[in-house]
Amino acid sequence: MLRFEVWPALRHNVCMSNDGRIHVAITGELSEPRMVFAEKIDASSNGRFVKSVTLDTHYLVATKFDSFKAKKAARLGTTVISEQDLLGYLGSGVFPETALPEKPVHQNHFPEIEWSKIYDPARTYLLTYIDALGNGSIRRIVATAEGNTVGNPSVRWLAAYDGEGFKTWRFDRIKELEIIE
Repeated sequence: MLRFEVWPALRHNVCMSNDGRIHVAITGELSEPRMVFAEKIDASSNGRFVKSVTLDTHYLVATKFDSFKAKKAARLGTTVISEQDLLGYLGSGVFPETALPEKPVHQNHFPEIEWSKIYDPARTYLLTYIDALGNGSIRRIVATAEGNTVGNPSVRWLAAYDGEGFKTWRFDRIKELEIIE
């Protein structure tokens, strides 16, 4: 029996991102245009400029703290640094390693399902689904696993991310599942 969890890449809290570089975003006006700093960050030995703050962002360079990015960094626990700190790191050519923000660990909220097949998380699907009331919907999903109801293996389930949310769908109500990416 497989225990369903979020893909390992979504669970880690290590110092380096998946690409092995320190991700740095910027908010506010700096002493030079943002793209100049972006090029300097990318030219450092381990830095990579990113446009947005996510759970994979190590540092946010902030000159103001009431921006959307600064508020998001505070919520996520991203390390916020000043332009002076950035200049120091760029001068040394290396960004210090720092822990990424804590990522939520998925808990199995479906103990009645025995997960048996794990999907490739790099694939996106187009799901055509008819619910119990006969209403149809077409959704873009990232499928993660499939399984059967414990004690009733004839009822099969598909687990997937639908936008930001994690959901399950009964296979007998899936009209089409097409790989689109």
